[in-house]
Amino acid sequence: MPLSADRFICIREDGPAQGSPLVLITGLGFDLTTWPESLVQGLMERGHRVIRLDNRDEGRSFRASAPPPTARQLLTGALPTGQYTVEDMAQDVADALHTLGIDRADVLGFSLGGMVAQSLAAHHPGRVRRLVSLCSTTGDPSVGTVATSTAAMLALPGARTRRTYVRARMVMSRHLAGPGFPVDPAHERRLAEIHWDRNLDPRHGAAGMRRQIGAIRASGDRTEALGEITAPTLVLHGDRDRIVRPDGGPATARAIPGARFVTVPGMGHQVHPLAAPRLLPLVLDHLG
Repeated sequence: MPLSADRFICIREDGPAQGSPLVLITGLGFDLTTWPESLVQGLMERGHRVIRLDNRDEGRSFRASAPPPTARQLLTGALPTGQYTVEDMAQDVADALHTLGIDRADVLGFSLGGMVAQSLAAHHPGRVRRLVSLCSTTGDPSVGTVATSTAAMLALPGARTRRTYVRARMVMSRHLAGPGFPVDPAHERRLAEIHWDRNLDPRHGAAGMRRQIGAIRASGDRTEALGEITAPTLVLHGDRDRIVRPDGGPATARAIPGARFVTVPGMGHQVHPLAAPRLLPLVLDHLG
């Protein structure tokens, strides 16, 4: 779907064309296939028009032209000229809704996608009916920080072959999974293979991921902006999250007026098929 002369976003729509629109925004280094089909099916059965999308620098959506930040720049120092922000990614979603002819939608965002969803609700309030923020945080550096072990894995060079990528993705999946929702190796392997195969630029995926991390850093602390959100909000977070420390969830709920917070025991940083039966009733109850 073209958004402008140099921006295009890949979307996938499921469910009734006249159903209540629900946008699913995925996280860092993931594409639209990340969402469990059982979750999507459950949302469709309740009458939702489910719209999944690839964020910029991921899947089949456009790649930014700015050079990716180095590992050092992601920690300290100035980011490269042209680095985009979480707010820019939210603009992509707003423009996609406009192109689809959708005035207002429910929005569910996971991890980085949660930050994008929050930004959409804060800066484009007319676009968001209800908001769900999953495994995400506010940008406040005192909460929701990544575990040292996870940060070290994210800093590794990107895979140059499909086989290497699948192997690395399996390692990361096991690392991020919580004890209550153990990894299904066959599912994770198939997901990794699909991700590699549909990626427009798989051998340079690490560059896109670094630009996405740079977007988080470029946006900084968004707590004040979250205070402007008027959409009824549900905040969900696993208590075994290793990439967005579990205190990021309560901080998000405190920042958004009237938000409800629910912790998911045993869940790590994954939208796992085994977690879908726990998440789906919470999401459906909130969306009404």
